[in-house]
Amino acid sequence: MDTDPTGSGDSDVLIMGDLNAYAREDPITLLEGEGYTNLAAAFLEPDEFELSFGFPVDLDRAPQSQTFGALDYALASGSLAGQITGAAEWRINALEAEVLNYNTNFLPIDQIDDLYADDPYRSSDHDPLLIGLQLGDTLLL
Repeated sequence: MDTDPTGSGDSDVLIMGDLNAYAREDPITLLEGEGYTNLAAAFLEPDEFELSFGFPVDLDRAPQSQTFGALDYALASGSLAGQITGAAEWRINALEAEVLNYNTNFLPIDQIDDLYADDPYRSSDHDPLLIGLQLGDTLLL
């Protein structure tokens, strides 16, 4: 990120998405060490963001007796962090019942059609994180 890979010239950077790393793994701790703020951790209660994608994180305990880890992140650069007004998780996907999972390989076509709806629900196996922004002045190039 130090090299400005998008060529924007703006130090306000928001990294969002499925980073496939838990909070204590190197990719996340590296970004936080570089001054990025984990917005879910900053704005949400731990039980609100630990379930964005359900994998147990403590290998020494049984999965049913522990919380789950988040793989989805919104990380703000130091210059952008002060312009964040809030964060909320939109619970539309991750806690689907197993019977409604995304594997349709063995389902008859009518059952697949019955699961479809023209709405945002069941659109992913992750819950999106919504971020509020109050941006400062625009950088004129």
